[in-house]
Amino acid sequence: MQQLGLNSGDVITEINGSRLNNPMQGFSMLQEVMNADQVSVRVLRNGAELPLTFSLGGSLPR
Repeated sequence: MQQLGLNSGDVITEINGSRLNNPMQGFSMLQEVMNADQVSVRVLRNGAELPLTFSLGGSLPR
């Protein structure tokens, strides 16, 4: 996941503008973006929220 800009300890708080309230919601959102060309997320890193955008080219790395 580091190649996507995620670091160990990052907490994803938002996917494509939808705030995540629990981990299960994150897994559900992941299913929706599996074939997206681009995904925007916000992560909590070292106490600050950071926006990240991934260009996936239609397939999320597994």
